Amino acid sequence: MNEELPLTDVTDEKKRELIESGDLLEHDAPFQPGETPIPDYQLAWAVTGDEDGNPDHGEPFEDGAEKEVVISVEEPGPNDALLYMLTSEVNYNDAWAITPCVDLRATRP
Repeated sequence: MNEELPLTDVTDEKKRELIESGDLLEHDAPFQPGETPIPDYQLAWAVTGDEDGNPDHGEPFEDGAEKEVVISVEEPGPNDALLYMLTSEVNYNDAWAITPCVDLRATRP
């Protein structure tokens, strides 16, 4: 594994370097099991926070609560499965994290 990168401290230039070195796959890059090497890092979307656990964003809909981040890919163990997903979702936990004052259950019929 290469140098440890902070979760949110990745510039576009650093992403390009990681992609060019083969340590990070581009969005929608093909992945062939057994042929494509497992990269050291992956792109992800996350609601990030400070050291105390407080969200590090302002108003969610203005500042964009979710951020694209680069995270390490762990080497799978003997009883692990490594998934390559090209999907994203927004669930109750995501909605709660970016708008903690909204009770989504109150909107159900």
